[in-house]
Amino acid sequence: MVGHIIHYIRAPLAEHVEQTLHFTDHFPYISSNTVSFFHCFLSLISIKFLSNNLLTHRQVGVILFLIRNFLDCLDGVVYRAHLKNKRYKSYYGSFGYYVDALSDIIGGTCLILSCLFYFFKNPPFCTSNITLLSRLPSLSRTTRTVSSTSTSSEANGTDTILVLTNNDPKLDIYPENDDYQTITNIRHSPLSSPTLSLTNHLNNLSSRSSTLLSTTTVVQQTQSQLVPLGLQSVVESKETIFLTVLAFALRYSLSAIFWDRSLRWYEYLLDSPASTVTQQALQLSILHSPLTIVIMFLWRYLCALSIQDYLLLAIFINRTWEFLIKTNQIGWFAIILTIIFTELHINEVYPLHS
Repeated sequence: MVGHIIHYIRAPLAEHVEQTLHFTDHFPYISSNTVSFFHCFLSLISIKFLSNNLLTHRQVGVILFLIRNFLDCLDGVVYRAHLKNKRYKSYYGSFGYYVDALSDIIGGTCLILSCLFYFFKNPPFCTSNITLLSRLPSLSRTTRTVSSTSTSSEANGTDTILVLTNNDPKLDIYPENDDYQTITNIRHSPLSSPTLSLTNHLNNLSSRSSTLLSTTTVVQQTQSQLVPLGLQSVVESKETIFLTVLAFALRYSLSAIFWDRSLRWYEYLLDSPASTVTQQALQLSILHSPLTIVIMFLWRYLCALSIQDYLLLAIFINRTWEFLIKTNQIGWFAIILTIIFTELHINEVYPLHS
């Protein structure tokens, strides 16, 4: 029931580290709890990078968090190596189980808080209020966010943001399409003087396009005021940002809770030693039933660690807000439907097992 990345990449790699490098033989004093504490430390460090304004820094944060996820697999390998037991089994109620659960909670919390801090510093733009200049070939999809730092304005402590809108109804522009929504962020424009380059930059864009710019608004954003008054109706409010991230956090937590609960029940029903031949045959029949396979396959995509990997990919390609918005409704529908099917299946199978 673990995600595909864990099943095919991280877990085999952790096993390879133990079998090839003999990690526990060379470092017998490093316990699984020590590994868990260390990847908790990496989770805390990653907040600084994942909430940074620069995409390259956030990508470094993603790499740090992926290392943390690898160590999360390694601590289980180390634990089984110390026990001389290669069987994959959750030891519920043990001290190591609670340490691992706490480290996973800390890791997920750090990741979600990083997104929240980043959006508070760089509020995303309302898609309903921004119209793309669809015929500007020089505008890039990767420059649609507002930055709170500007190389051209560090001297006077201000940020310059260029907001381009088009109100010409004759143009074939479709605001409902995400590809037709853009904001040009000129924070890294090589400006030699603060009074010259905005006009030059705008003229260069206009000369390379057949689209007329009906409205050009230039605003100055000070470091003490994250959202200028002129942009309050353009960017998402802090309340909207908080509720969106909170909805994702609740869905993430719900997935983690019910995945762990389902794993515990299926382990008890299908992986416990059978006392009779009839019970063993029943376990095999339930395990190979189509409904069991479908439920376990769904949990592979919807478990908390898989959702975490999806979010890390969105951060790496600078599509975090789009991921949170576009997976909100379908994400809730998928996780609730999977939970209902799982609970019904467990309730049906449990009387047969007992």
